[in-house]
Amino acid sequence: MVPLSLAVMMLAAAPATLSVREVGALRRAAWSSQAVLDATDPLAAVEEAVRVGDLPADDAERIRVALSRDASQVAALAQIVDERRILRRMQGRHVVAWWDPRQRDADGAPYAGPAPEAIAAFDAMLEEAATSFGVAPPSEVPMRLDLDADEPRIHPPSSLRYGIVTSHPADRLVAARVVLLSVGESAFLVEALARLWACGDSRGCRIELLDAARLRCVTSGHVSLLEAAPARVLRSVDDPAVASGVLLADHLQRLHPPRAAVGLLAALAGQGDDTAARAAVERAVGESPARLDRAVSRDLRDWAARRRPAPAAR
Repeated sequence: MVPLSLAVMMLAAAPATLSVREVGALRRAAWSSQAVLDATDPLAAVEEAVRVGDLPADDAERIRVALSRDASQVAALAQIVDERRILRRMQGRHVVAWWDPRQRDADGAPYAGPAPEAIAAFDAMLEEAATSFGVAPPSEVPMRLDLDADEPRIHPPSSLRYGIVTSHPADRLVAARVVLLSVGESAFLVEALARLWACGDSRGCRIELLDAARLRCVTSGHVSLLEAAPARVLRSVDDPAVASGVLLADHLQRLHPPRAAVGLLAALAGQGDDTAARAAVERAVGESPARLDRAVSRDLRDWAARRRPAPAAR
């Protein structure tokens, strides 16, 4: 038997932050396990989920430690359990749609949820995006249909609340974001790659996006790769970090092997400091972050020079 003092020391030494895999295991149990639904509190839910095989025993101890230390994780788990008691669900190939039947649609009738065809269409968008980026489509993605949602929001896989919150089965841009977040969570590059992909075969769309990104960088300054990488919430090309990411992604797509930009996104995942990130970037794309930054800055200067009006004739 482990002495109490040693057990306390072991608990204190154990890291409270869960890996993406451990968060995923807990999230799947939270959304699907009857044992979790029946439990009286979060720690009891973990014990019961392990007992019935809904949660891997190997993950259980770290999950217990995390829940004992992090009130936000407990609150997120409790919120999922509460929602399961109220919400209705529809299973798609890659997403699981959830909605509140107490909400009212535009006609004032109780909300009956999305059309199956709409969920199937979004599943197809996920598959298309995954194929384009050379990765497997994510599975069991929660999609919370909320008629009051102003615009789609996505919680990343590192969050217990992972999934999409939207008023309708979402569009190509959201599908691309979801797929890319399954690779890495550097928001500046996720948003950049998603927006470029959403342009599809439209050359005009791509040119418009690149010009908007260049203008933002000329106005507000180019953000270096290592400076932009840690940010987690970025949504618009008006943000200089996203604008810089668009130019970096375009550079990689034009001058590097296919899917180099997705390889860079994967390489940036989980890098704790700039030294590790520099090494990961060089392994992924064969160039240092500084060299990539210089190449993007050079392209930006050339573009700005071409836009300057010609000197007036004397």
